[in-house]
Amino acid sequence: MLRVNLVRKVIKRLHRLATFEPPLDGVHKQWRKFYRDRHIHYADILAELGEHDDAYSAWYRAGGYGYDPKESRLWLIKETSLPDFRGTCLDIGSGDGFWSWLLCEWFHVYGIDPVEGGVELANAVKKRLPLAMQHRVDFMVGDALEVTEQYDVVFCRAPSFFNYPIFKPFDLTMLDVDRARLGEVFRQNDPSTAEAKLGSVDNYLAAMIAATRFKLAA
Repeated sequence: MLRVNLVRKVIKRLHRLATFEPPLDGVHKQWRKFYRDRHIHYADILAELGEHDDAYSAWYRAGGYGYDPKESRLWLIKETSLPDFRGTCLDIGSGDGFWSWLLCEWFHVYGIDPVEGGVELANAVKKRLPLAMQHRVDFMVGDALEVTEQYDVVFCRAPSFFNYPIFKPFDLTMLDVDRARLGEVFRQNDPSTAEAKLGSVDNYLAAMIAATRFKLAA
């Protein structure tokens, strides 16, 4: 019985260590509060920008990917070496700016997204955040493959098809959901090029599935 209790105490202690979060500065605390109430803020922002009848706007009006700010910050701290670096960071596929706001704790972040609505939304969010954060993040519309400027760090999570709850086990069926979502966005933006873009996505998915199967079989 004593051994069982000791094991339980050890497990409980390890869990506390795994979920312990380093101190957070005041401006990022304000951003967390903003993000916690994003359903209200995004509805107001989209109404201010004009109700765009497209999949992208509808997605963020419903709350977007719904990442947990604390869990996501812990993932950056515990699972990556990013907090050890400083300088400039290019956030590819920045969307509404969620990861850009997290990363600006350590970097001056430049978020790039091919969808104009995403950058429009991110800039509207930016205006509502503390000046200390506004000065550390910039957003632009563009193709990351055409970027010529140099950055100290390149962060790429959104277009890597891993826009899922942090630490959630990967499942190939997740890719079908993202493919369908991308198809909607492509057709809304430019129906004439949608199928060609989806073809490129399919090639990417095929390579990713092959790599995943290789990893699972290893």
